[in-house]
Amino acid sequence: MLFAHPRFHPAGPVMVRASTFPDQPGGPALPDPTASVAESVRWLATVWDHPGFAEALTFANPGLAAHVAGVVDAGDEVLIKAIGRATSAVSSYLVRWQRRATPFGLFAGVTTATLGPAGRAIRRATPGGGPR
Repeated sequence: MLFAHPRFHPAGPVMVRASTFPDQPGGPALPDPTASVAESVRWLATVWDHPGFAEALTFANPGLAAHVAGVVDAGDEVLIKAIGRATSAVSSYLVRWQRRATPFGLFAGVTTATLGPAGRAIRRATPGGGPR
């Protein structure tokens, strides 16, 4: 018997929101809050070099992208406060990209999908013969 509910019925295509983050092992981890300036710059450079991140950040926030590019290029010559702000802002974008499917620039998108045939719920008896 097919499960049905009077309020819900198939209506055709569905909308799907999905992050564009390439879910691969070895992706950038979040920065260590106790990291040195040099470690923070290396972290920014690693994230900046991650496929798709620089392009997505440039599209979403051109000012921050220019700042991060400057920090990565200048390295230790940048003010410590500027590196901290850049690291904090970039980590926020990274978390959003990795964990949220909210459409925002190039970090996520929306598309349509169709679902296959409806499934069926089967009630199985327990090994003792009674209902579960």
